[in-house]
Amino acid sequence: MSYGGKSGPSLLQVVIRDLADSYDDEERFAQREKLKADLDLAAERVDMLVRDHKDQLNGALITFGSIDEKLRESQDKVRLVKSHLTLCKTLLRCKRDELKRLWLEDQKYKHMLKLIEKMQVSRANRVNT
Repeated sequence: MSYGGKSGPSLLQVVIRDLADSYDDEERFAQREKLKADLDLAAERVDMLVRDHKDQLNGALITFGSIDEKLRESQDKVRLVKSHLTLCKTLLRCKRDELKRLWLEDQKYKHMLKLIEKMQVSRANRVNT
């Protein structure tokens, strides 16, 4: 009884159909024993594949672990940079407000100087007349 390399749900359907089509308990028992032997063989093959590729699997897990660690470190660095940028933005906003205040103050003093100069010119013209 070969299952033609089927796996998963299709294999389960074939096994169920074969067991349902069985005529008596002896035939079901024989099919069950065959299925058990096939499962044992598959388990041995899986164990053999795991043994054969154990070093590669361990290497892949180690590599994945180091990549995961570097990724976490990078994420932490990005969070830190983002925090610093937010702080800088806040400080720049404060500096901008201070610069705007100083510029307005400068404009006010320039206007006052122009008025004082006009007054002095007026006074000088009155004295000369």
